[in-house]
Amino acid sequence: MRASPPIDIALSRSGPWLVFVVAVTLLTVVVVATWLMLGMGSPASSPGLPAGAVAGLALLLTGRALLAARLPGGRLRWDGRRWALIDGPRGDGEGVVGRVAVALDLGGWLLLRFVPESAPAGAVRWLPLQRRGHEIDWHALRCALHSGQVETDSA
Repeated sequence: MRASPPIDIALSRSGPWLVFVVAVTLLTVVVVATWLMLGMGSPASSPGLPAGAVAGLALLLTGRALLAARLPGGRLRWDGRRWALIDGPRGDGEGVVGRVAVALDLGGWLLLRFVPESAPAGAVRWLPLQRRGHEIDWHALRCALHSGQVETDSA
């Protein structure tokens, strides 16, 4: 089986990813606030608890959303055998080798799940990519992602 050709994609901010993260955060805050306003989660003796809980949750989720939405510069590389994630504004160096899985493919927008090979459990990086700015390499990237990992013999 032939491997896909090498690919080198620059990671950049994605408008749809930011909109998605903000929408999910706002929806979560609205659902919890509604739940608390209906009195399903608060004891009758402490009416200030629901407002404090909603405010704390909103602050926590907003901070988490901003952390999730930011995407530092770097590059995602496929050399025909393995994926590597190179951090930094220029994307220099070897980077971290790992597995990439497509979590969501909307044609012009991808959400990738990058799991480093030598990392503790839960060290997953979510990488949103959009076609805009990557038109030349987009088809080759999608082919490499959907073709699966190619096993190669070192012997």
